[in-house]
Order: sequence, then C-alpha cells, then structure tokens
Amino acid sequence: MEEAIHEIEKNDGLRMTWNVLPIVDTEESSLPIPIGVLYSPHQRCERLEYEPIFCLTCRSILNPYTTVDYNTKEWTCIFCNKKNHLPPHYRDISPESLPSEMISCTTEYLLTRESTFQPTFFFVVDMCTFDEQRYNLLIDGIRITYDGLPDECTIGLITYGTNINLFDFQSEIKRTFIFSGERNYDKKTLEGYFKDENANSQFLSFVFTKKTVDVNDFVKMMERDPFPVRSGLRQIRCTGSALSFAVSLLESVVHDAAIKIFLFTEGPITFGPGTMASLNLKENIRSGNDILRGKAKYVKTSKSYFDALAKRMANLGMSIDILSATLNDIGLYEMQSLIDMTGGLVVMAQDFDHEIFTTSCAKNVRSEDGVMEMVFNAKFKVQTKGLTYKSGIGLGSPLLNQKNEEIGWKLGSLHRNSNIGFIFDAKANKRDDEIGYVQIITQYQQSDRKLITRVTTAARVFGRLSKFKQGFDQEAALILQARIFTFGTHIEEDLDLVRRIDRSLIRFIRKFGESNNHLKLSSSMALYPNFIYFLRRSLLVQTETNSPDETSYYRNIVAREPVTNAMTMIYPTLTAFSYQDETKPVPMDAKSLQPDIILLLDTFHNVLIWRGEHINQWIQEGYHEKDEYKFLKDCIDEAEERAKRLVKERLPTPQFTLTERYGSQERILLAKVNPSIKGQVVVTDDIDFATFYDCLCKIVKNN
Repeated sequence: MEEAIHEIEKNDGLRMTWNVLPIVDTEESSLPIPIGVLYSPHQRCERLEYEPIFCLTCRSILNPYTTVDYNTKEWTCIFCNKKNHLPPHYRDISPESLPSEMISCTTEYLLTRESTFQPTFFFVVDMCTFDEQRYNLLIDGIRITYDGLPDECTIGLITYGTNINLFDFQSEIKRTFIFSGERNYDKKTLEGYFKDENANSQFLSFVFTKKTVDVNDFVKMMERDPFPVRSGLRQIRCTGSALSFAVSLLESVVHDAAIKIFLFTEGPITFGPGTMASLNLKENIRSGNDILRGKAKYVKTSKSYFDALAKRMANLGMSIDILSATLNDIGLYEMQSLIDMTGGLVVMAQDFDHEIFTTSCAKNVRSEDGVMEMVFNAKFKVQTKGLTYKSGIGLGSPLLNQKNEEIGWKLGSLHRNSNIGFIFDAKANKRDDEIGYVQIITQYQQSDRKLITRVTTAARVFGRLSKFKQGFDQEAALILQARIFTFGTHIEEDLDLVRRIDRSLIRFIRKFGESNNHLKLSSSMALYPNFIYFLRRSLLVQTETNSPDETSYYRNIVAREPVTNAMTMIYPTLTAFSYQDETKPVPMDAKSLQPDIILLLDTFHNVLIWRGEHINQWIQEGYHEKDEYKFLKDCIDEAEERAKRLVKERLPTPQFTLTERYGSQERILLAKVNPSIKGQVVVTDDIDFATFYDCLCKIVKNN
C-alpha cells in the first residue's frame, strides 16, 4: 500500500489519510483522524491543448472512472448519474483508443480564452534599513526579484518609512506622491485624492511595463528613509498603512486579476494601523510568553487589522509574499492571515544571510520556458460521491453564488509546491466495496495570460474495519493533524496544545490498538505514534524558544508544503553514507550516530552533514586525498552532492551546515533525534519514545 500511495502522490499530487473509506452508521460517526485529502494543485502533469468536457447537470469533468456507451457516444457522470453526449471530435473513441483524460487521473487543459490583463506586481518596500549592509542586502533581493519577472508584466512601486511614497512613472515630470503613514486607507479615500482623474488612468500612471524600465533605474528610486531616529527609539515604520494603501490603489481598478504584492521589510511595525511594537526601545517586542500572559498590548488590534485586510485581498484575488532579512520580528505573527488567505510565501533570512535571502528571492520568481512557475488567481471546486465536504485548510477565500452559498474557493497565487487540504465525512450505510469519488477542479492564470483548468479525480472503496485499517496513510495523517492543531491558531490557544495532541493519540490507540499486555497497532499504523511523538517535540508545538514570528513561519511551512516536505519539519529525514555499505535512510534515533558513517539531516529549513568521529579524524589526517582511499572520498562527495541538491531545489533556501562529532553545530542534530541513549551521546531531560508510548498505553488500559 505504501508504494501505491507514493505513486499516486507522484502522478496526481494527492494523499488521503484513509485510502479505504470507513463504513459508518451515521454521518456524525467520528474518527480519531478525519478523512482528509492533501492536494498539490500545481504539481507537474500532462497538459492537453483543448477544452475539458463538462457534465451539463453538475459541471463535473470527464475522467477515467466515467462509463461510456461507445455505440451512442454518451458518457454517464459518476457524480449525478446523468448522461451526456460526447462532442463530435470524440467519434473515434473506443476501449482501445481512449483520450488522455480517460487514462490519467490528473489532467490539465489549456483553455482557448486568455486573461485580459498581464500580471501586476507591486513592490512595497520598507526603507527603514538599519545600516548600509542591510540596505545593500535589501536592494540585492529587489534586483533579483525584478530581473526574474516577465518583460510584459506591469510593475508598481511604493516605498515607506514614516510616510508612504507612491511613484508616478508616466508623467513627463517624474512625480512622487507622499501620504501619511498614520492612517488606514480604503478605495473611497484614494478616489478622493485623485478625483480629477478616472480610476483607470489614475492607476496606469503608477505602473509601467517591465521592459521599459531598467532595473538600475528602478532601484535608484529607493532611498533610505530620511527621518532621523532619535536616541532610545525604534525607527518609524508604517507597514500596515503602506499595505492598506497598496491594496486600496489596486482595488479601485482591478478585480479578479493576477496581482502579487512583494513586501520587503526589515523590522517591526511601530507606527500607524497594525502597529505591533512600541517606538520606545525600553519596551521589548512582544514575546510568546507576553502573548500567553495577555501582556502584548498591540497584538489583538494588530491581528484584527491584518485579518480585515487579508479578506479584502483574498476577495480581490491578489496575494502577497513577505521577504525579510532581519534579526527582529517584523510582525509576521500579526500578518499571518495575509499569507494564509492569499497563498503567499514567507522568506525569513534571520542572520542577514545573503545567500539564503537572494537565492530564495530568485527561486520565488523562477521561470520555465519563459513562463513563471508561480501562477495566479486560482479557483477550486470539489465534487464528491459517498462523501460530504466538511471543511478545508489553506483554501483561501470562499466563492459564493447569488444565494450567498459557498460553491468553491480561491487563492491569489500558487507556487509549484503549494498544498491545500480538504476534510470530508463518509456518508452513512455504504456497502462493502462500494466506491466513493472526489474530483478537484482548479483553474488558474499563468504569467503569459493563458488560463489552465486542472482536474484530479480519485476513487476509493468503502470497507469494514480490517480492510479500512490497511488503507491508513501515516504520513498524511500526521500532516493533516499538525495542520488541524496549528493552522491559523493563536499562541493563546497553545496552552493545552500538547494535551490536545496526546488526547487525540490516546483516542487513536484506543480505537485501533489490539488489546493485549502491550497495545499493538497493525503494521500500517505502527509508525503513527512515533510521528506524533516527534510532533510534540517539534518547533510547531514547543514554541518557548521561538519568537512569535518564528512560530508562524514554521507553521506556515507545514500548512503549505506537500506531505513529503512538511514531514521533514516534524520528522526529519536522516540518511547514512558509509564506505562499507550502501546509502540508506536510518532512524531518527541517537543510536544512528555511529563513528564510521556520515549522516545527512534534512529538517526542511536546515540541511546538515554530520561526520562520525572516525570519519572526521581520517579527513583531518588527509586519508581521503590518497588514491588508495578513494572510497572514502566518494562517500564524502556523495553526501555533499545530495545536500547541495536539496539546498538548490528548495524554496525558501535552507541553511547548510557541516559539522562533526563534538562540533558546535552538532546540537542541531542532537536536538532532533530520539534520545534513546542518554549521557555521552545525547544530554537531555526529554523522555524517549519507548517511555512515552508505555505511558500512553497505561492510560488507555486504565480508562
């Protein structure tokens, strides 16, 4: 089953927590882990250059599970059971000659119509840089982002600090409009400022086609904020006001088009709406403990402000990426809804790491064959049979019909690895071996204005408990549960987070454990408690050492990455390279730290190579440079090549670290492994997994 699960993920970008659907007596029957679908709507797949065939009744799309009458050239919809005529160009269809969409469960269609507008990119740039080094890093990130955009796109620029600066690119005399950073802006306010011009011509004055302006001329406009910073005070930074200004400007003329805001910022919001830190340096920026104790005086109003702004952005179909290189929190915790509701991306290069920041900026706007990997204005619709949609995770803003009923969802942008979640209930009284269906329809715009419709159809059988357990996807279940526990939550809700996770696992063991002296789970479920143990220890849950922004960042990664990538945030991968044996994955356990191997640790935002004590000693003595020890050099090179490949492919770029036994950075590895050997190998007060699981089993037996 595990091989089949990974094959489906590779082909369709889809994972389900239960690959055999449960037979229940009532739709309210609860499972310890719900029926979830985790789906990557922008994963590569076959593309057809014609329109999809829709059911005239329910608007589902032709797929491999459709039944076709080859004589009458009719097909029966699996969702509503209505018959539809195939169009004339399908006249040669037969069981031996099927179209691609009836063979592959996932297909993309290139539509004949195109979007009216080119994508619009608005740079909103914080000019309160602390020093020249950080200013240069900011400009490098902007240059790289600008260079990666398509030549035909339209671009606008707003800079801010104490005030907001809007640049007019179309007038004979270059003008800069200066607005107060102390207030919130809306569409009506801006229309009042430009009442002598119609909305469209007003907007066109503030954007230009990329190919008409050189990148050097573009960055020349970005001068550091001229206002001096008084002693004992922070810089005046009106991020909230600047974003509301940008959204209002776009809102006045553009709706449901491809719009991306790039927010480059380097410090906390200290002025205007959305403020999350005091100007006075004596008042520390809020910590997680401050929020838990109710002592973070700006958090509530700041979050409410950005939540309202996020809804405006999502309704318009726009999205935002936040790109930052700073030591301080920038207010990501307060701005989290901007990312969650619009499908945006966060890049945090916290130690002013030039390589991480600039390569992440470059990957964010990379293209294939002249078309950006990033796509825009995505809309989703789900059809089901045998299942009922319950809720979603990371779906953005709801699409409503004229009766104000939810008929789908939309996200402002998708990246190649974007992942969304759906949760379903099984309908009651299904028969053994009856089939349930899910069809996910996605439409989005590319940077070349072309419109794509993507269709994925999944079929799963219903089964009793013995069959049902065999279809359990442990990794998908872990990621779904992690999202349920942490997506969109506030730090105030974390007080009993570990207890809630433990209660969930206890219910799981009670439901599926075999009753004997030591509660045992079937092989398809045996790893799940270990995964939950690592979730409890992860940075998503153990937030005491994180700033609120770091916690939001880590949770954002798990919420938007595919299962395999998100897993590394919770249950990192550990690969052993040995000159005596083949390269293979090893358990995330202290016992894996052997002296004569090299380990590669992948925690998503950290890629670390660890050299065992003997390996490191041989390298210091230069054995790997001798011809007779080429096998040692090959082992070293293989580990480094795989690490470099991970760093090169991932967005955001992870930190690469090379360490050895007793090295200072070994702590990164030791903090992640199960401390089954304490003392000399791992010094910790944490309980190991065996002790944790025994405690849970005792609770299950005694209750």
